[in-house]
Amino acid sequence: MNSKLKQILTLLLSVCVVFAFSSVAAFADGEEPAESEDVNVYYDKNGSETILGMFRVMADSSSVTLNKDGSLKVMITNKPLSRIYNKIALVAGDKTDEEKNAAAIDGIVKEVGEGSYQTTFSFDIDPSQVEKPIYVSFLSTSKGETSWGTNATYRIKVHKTQAVAALVNQAFEESDDVNVYYDKAGEETILGMFRVLKLKSSVKLNSKGGINVKITNKPLSKVYDKIALVAGDKTDEEKNAAAIDGIVKEVGEGSYQTTFSFDIDPSQVEKPIYVSFLSTSKGETSWGTNATYRIKVHGNGSSKLKAQLDAAQKAAKAKADKEKADKAAKAKANRIKTEQNKIKNIALAKVKVKKGKKKITVKWKKNTKFAGYQIMVVEQKTMKPVKTLKVSVKAKKNVIKGLKKKTKYIVTIRGYKTVEKTDIFGKATTKTVKVK
Repeated sequence: MNSKLKQILTLLLSVCVVFAFSSVAAFADGEEPAESEDVNVYYDKNGSETILGMFRVMADSSSVTLNKDGSLKVMITNKPLSRIYNKIALVAGDKTDEEKNAAAIDGIVKEVGEGSYQTTFSFDIDPSQVEKPIYVSFLSTSKGETSWGTNATYRIKVHKTQAVAALVNQAFEESDDVNVYYDKAGEETILGMFRVLKLKSSVKLNSKGGINVKITNKPLSKVYDKIALVAGDKTDEEKNAAAIDGIVKEVGEGSYQTTFSFDIDPSQVEKPIYVSFLSTSKGETSWGTNATYRIKVHGNGSSKLKAQLDAAQKAAKAKADKEKADKAAKAKANRIKTEQNKIKNIALAKVKVKKGKKKITVKWKKNTKFAGYQIMVVEQKTMKPVKTLKVSVKAKKNVIKGLKKKTKYIVTIRGYKTVEKTDIFGKATTKTVKVK
């Protein structure tokens, strides 16, 4: 072997040793981190969809989860690089920088080694976007320069793995509380073109004691613009007059969801509520056919709604009982006041108080406008009540005994009657007397 060939072999061996050492140093803690099976970033290479090497999504720090509103939260973290990914925008690469900045999502950058960085991005998608390309642009910093890069067509794709498929099924679960039906061969069947999603719809009591119904359909290419709670055989003018606007959301390219909100009376639960749809399909907007569609709110669809309805019924009964009691109390007070006004200025006639030995005799003229008479005796010096008694309307006098000798008393007499178990009184007459 000549010396020149030896030199070449020695050099190649040195390179292999350095590479092996670098690999051992880079993954000293184990094997290279696995890439995610649930979500990846792709680009076109010679017409084939290829994973983007400059942003490999790591399995251990990325995830796809379900939000409460039925959307999917996607979290992606790249394999460490010297390049820093600052932001992403879920728009195509051929958009302007202004459009990308307007749609930008900030990342959380972490330095994982000297000159080596990872970024985590989090964003929401609709379940209908699973297995569909979601265009993405990257704002990155490399060698001190920050830019949105080239106009290359990158795209994120969330794959329908077993785990993600379970989330999608949960997201697209139909509501137990409210559905839209039509007649199929004489049977009530859920309307496939407007399937009400459980996580994006609700049925709950409003502040006025009615029920607010919010329905959102499973995404379709057809756009639902309005609904009218009238039968399909009504005229377009009647439907337009009753129309309720929907909130339309594009949840993927050419895929739309609409949310409608309206109120019904609790008595309409489990009863068909006729509905017509104004929709746009292939550029044409119309109220469609005269088919008989109907919304039905189910009272036993969810225990929460049933509990709300029970609570509403109890609250309504309590309110009605209180209103009835208040009305009765007001009527009672008015009757008492009316009778009081009739007698409040009527005083007994010919009232006389005669003193005796440790007693007094009170006389008056009978007055049949009263039910009886009240006599009150108070010691003048102490103003301490001594006796209070009621006597029959037939009486004309009353003797009050057991008083202190040589003591002054104030004697008051007035007529009374009882209205609604309440005593009301006429005008009082007062006399002062000193017993023997």
